[in-house]
Parts: sequence; structure tokens; C-alpha cells
Amino acid sequence: MTGIRATLKWWPLWLILAASAAGFVVLVVTDDSGDAQASRHPAGHRQPRSNWRGQIAVAVPTDSSAPTLVEVATPERRSPAVIYRAPKYEAIRDLAWSPDGARLAVVVGDPAGAAHILVMLATGDDVTPVTEGDAVTTSSVAWSPDGKRLAYDLGRTADLVRGTPIVVSRLDGSHRHVVSPPDAFAAAPSWSPDGRAIAYITTQTPGPFTVATGRVKVARVKGGTPPLWLARDYDGHDPAWAPNGTSVVFATSWQGGQGLAMVAPRRNATAYLVFDCSKKLECDAVDRPTFGPGDGGFGFLTSSGQPPRTLISMVPSGPETDSVPVLRLPGYTCCLAWWTPVTGAGQSSV
Repeated sequence: MTGIRATLKWWPLWLILAASAAGFVVLVVTDDSGDAQASRHPAGHRQPRSNWRGQIAVAVPTDSSAPTLVEVATPERRSPAVIYRAPKYEAIRDLAWSPDGARLAVVVGDPAGAAHILVMLATGDDVTPVTEGDAVTTSSVAWSPDGKRLAYDLGRTADLVRGTPIVVSRLDGSHRHVVSPPDAFAAAPSWSPDGRAIAYITTQTPGPFTVATGRVKVARVKGGTPPLWLARDYDGHDPAWAPNGTSVVFATSWQGGQGLAMVAPRRNATAYLVFDCSKKLECDAVDRPTFGPGDGGFGFLTSSGQPPRTLISMVPSGPETDSVPVLRLPGYTCCLAWWTPVTGAGQSSV
């Protein structure tokens, strides 16, 4: 695997993901039950039952391969509730929770054309548009740490070859400015915890459903310096900042494998493979690495089994925890959004 130093020890994962190595070894190996289940310790002793907090949102398909329903589950309501249905002939492309967990941003639109960002309450009520019109399209969205702005890719449907840069705006779409180079094909923004930088992916081709795999870059929200290219020898998708801001974790693939890698957000930093999903779970896809804020833990989506199903796994923080397989979902599920509360944590602003 060119450009990645596979680590044989799990201490980087422990430091960055705030989860135990044992938790990752047993990820999502339980049955279809929606309840959190403790797995057997290798020595035969039962480990403490682990719990996840907050709420998760996913987009699932109905009678087609396109995700059309937004479902939300909580620890108290493991059977997800449908809070939003895409209009007929439209599909859901991305989801993101506000920092306080009260609102959800949803990207929805024509599978082959315009798509827009909607902001709604966690119940699906009070839906308001951020972008509108047939002239623009978006595939991904992220909230700023202070909850006052959104970052998203924005392209022109009539001329996508001119670029789909990452932009930042207020929740009503006003005060918009470009963060990444305007002629680049960018997607999958992720805010740094201090709100000063955004990690994103630069892809090679435009289009509303371009596979957002490419170079991992970091740009300052206020601009002034060129974007920093991370993991120069390695491509990835779905970058996510660690809560302490010292690393970016991204999903990645190589010939015959899928996994998660991490890299420090600085020039010439080395990327490390921290989880080989193909080896541990025999999975054929890994997506949406997601951190809970503070010590909330870590989660991601993976596709595994025959027939393939999308699985959500979350690892709570702590030295003696199991993974928590929350839901077993149909194929073509997308867009894991996980919100966890943090007591007494303040949000930074720029």
C-alpha cells in the first residue's frame, strides 16, 4: 500500500479516536438486533455493556437504489423514525447535525441535476431552504462548530466543468464566500473544532454523484493561504476532524482493501492506516467516519455480508468498551450523521 505506514500497534487509534483496540477488533459482528450488545472477551469474560448517546440520522432507500427517507434513531428509540421524505423523483445526498443536535441539514435533489440544502428541526418540522433554483447543485454539507454557518460544495448545473468549490454561508444562504479554489471539484467538507479550517476532498471529475474520492486537503475558512494537501501519496474520502483538532481521519481504499487512515493537518505529515476493515470484517466498503464531540466516541458506516448490508458501528470512549452495532440497514444507505451531547462544552467562533 503505497504512501501509508500500516501501524501494528493500536495506540494511535487509542489516542485519536478515544476508543479501545479491542472495540475495533469486534466491530459489527453481532446479529440484526437493534439493541447494543456486549461481545465476549477473548478470555471468556463478559465485558461491561456499552451505550451510545445522542441521536443518529441516516438516509435509506425505499423501492429503488436511491436513498429517499431520512430516519433518526436514539438509544431510547432504536427503531428509527422517518422524519423526512424526498419529493418524488428526488434523492438524498447528504445529512449533517447542527452542533446542538436540534437541527438537521439535508441535501436533496434530482439524481442527475440540481440539488439543494434544507435545514429542518430534528423532528422534520420547520423546513427552510439554504440554496434554491435549478441553476445550482450540491452533494455534501457540514455545520460550523458555532452552528451559525454551513460549508458545502456548490456547482452550476449548466457548467459543472468550471468547478464545484467548497463555499461557506450563513444558514439562509447569505454572506457566501468561496473557501477552496473556485475551479476545483471539491466535496465532503469537515470543519476543524476551532472553526478556522475545513478539510475536504478534491475529486477529478464533476457531477452530482461523482464518487468523492481524491486528495485530502485543508483550507483556512478566511482564506489568505493556499490549501494544504494532506497524505500526498494517498487518496481518500469523507474526512473527519478528531475532536482535539490534531488529526484528520478519512476513509480509504486500496487494491483488495478498505479501511480508515489518519494524518496530522500539517505539511509533509505521514498518513497511518488505523483500521483495516477488509481484514477485520471482510467488508467491501467503509464510509462516513464520524466523531462524537468531546469524549463522545467514534462511528462509521460499512458494507458487509451476503447479501451486502450497510452497518453502523459506534465505539464509545473509554479503555474497556465494546463496539455498538446500532442498526443493520439495506444496501445503498448513505450519510451517517451522529450527534452526541457534551455537558458544559462551549462552541468556538471565528
